[in-house]
Amino acid sequence: MMNFQMKVLGAVVILCVGSCSAFSQSKPEYTSRSKAAIRFYEKATLYYDSRQPEQAAIELGYSLREDPAFVEAHMLLAAAYADIGKKDSAIVHYEEVVRINPGFFP
Repeated sequence: MMNFQMKVLGAVVILCVGSCSAFSQSKPEYTSRSKAAIRFYEKATLYYDSRQPEQAAIELGYSLREDPAFVEAHMLLAAAYADIGKKDSAIVHYEEVVRINPGFFP
């Protein structure tokens, strides 16, 4: 009986791990369809997550050159500007998000 329970538990664990990794492998959906803009944005998120907002801002500038309506890039750029003390620039990008997509914020 114990052996059967261990096999069932093992199967459940394998299924959970497999389905969790399948979900984590999915690519996020962005408001941009520009591959270049998304590439710059994803590079910027790495900089931002490693507490390098200045570098993130540079990459986000490139991203927004590729797609000026890329909402997530504006959001992250606003956060990066706020982190480095450029509050007025942060506000400009938050306002741009609302202008581009008023329903973006939940």
